[in-house]
Amino acid sequence: MSKKMPDFKFAIYQPVAWGDMDAFGHLNNVVYARYFESGRARFFSDNGFWSDPGKPEKEGVILVRQELKYRKQVRFPATLQIRVGILSASSRGFVMGCTMLDDAGDLCCEAEADLLWIDFTTGKPVRLPQKLRDLARELL
Repeated sequence: MSKKMPDFKFAIYQPVAWGDMDAFGHLNNVVYARYFESGRARFFSDNGFWSDPGKPEKEGVILVRQELKYRKQVRFPATLQIRVGILSASSRGFVMGCTMLDDAGDLCCEAEADLLWIDFTTGKPVRLPQKLRDLARELL
């Protein structure tokens, strides 16, 4: 994750809860990963890649790797803008990027995740659905 993240179009807004703070009074590091997960889940739902994330289809996405770079502390109260998009795609997987901006528009965290499309019945990777390949091409 050495190059600058693009200005992703897809965004959600995440209020920071008091309980998301750590003992030092700033957003706990692990919560950023959860917020990235929420952004990805909304991206998949809003783009029709799953109907209900709680009940997986026959095929779907799994997280293989995730990397986060913390840029600025976040403290309660705040609302983060979580922006996500596809950075690259292969035949069976893709890379998603994420930026998290605070109320002032400052970059607080950037993240990258490798995802793999698998058949849940066999546990083996399968080809990305055409709809996802088309979206990746459109976004790249």
